[in-house]
Amino acid sequence: MDTIIRTGKPLSALQLYALRRDGLLVQLTETSWIRAGAVLTPKLRAAALGAPPIHGTAFSHAAAHWVWWGSAQAPALLDVTTLVRRRVRRVPEGTAVWERSLGGDEYREFGDCRVTEPLKTLFDIVVDCILPIEDFTQRKRAARSVLA
Repeated sequence: MDTIIRTGKPLSALQLYALRRDGLLVQLTETSWIRAGAVLTPKLRAAALGAPPIHGTAFSHAAAHWVWWGSAQAPALLDVTTLVRRRVRRVPEGTAVWERSLGGDEYREFGDCRVTEPLKTLFDIVVDCILPIEDFTQRKRAARSVLA
C-alpha cells in the first residue's frame, strides 16, 4: 500500500519539491505527496484530502470529481456540501460551501473523509453548469452536450 506523505512529516516542503523535481514524488494536494508511479485509487485520493475543512460536510462537485476520477493535482478550490442544510458562517479560504442536505446514501466515507457518491457528484456538476443558463433552448443544448 502506498503511503501519503504530508509536508513537514518527516520531510520539509523544500525537500518534497526537490524529490518531485527528481521524478520520485507526485504532488496530490498542497500538503500531500505520493511516490511516482503509484496507482491512485479513490481511497488514496480521499486520504490525500483528509477530513473536510468544515465539520458536518462532505467533499462535492470538483473536489469529489477529483477523488473519483482525477488524475492530476486536486483542485485549488475545494467544494463541500453540508450533510444537513444549515448556514455556514466561517468558511476557510480555498473552500466553497453548498448549503444543502445530503442523504446517507448520497455520500461515502473513506476514514475521516466524506465524499459525495459518483452519481451525485456528476448530477451536481451537470446541474450547476446548466441551470444558470436562462434561455431554455440554450439550456437544452448545453445539457445534451454535457451528457453526450
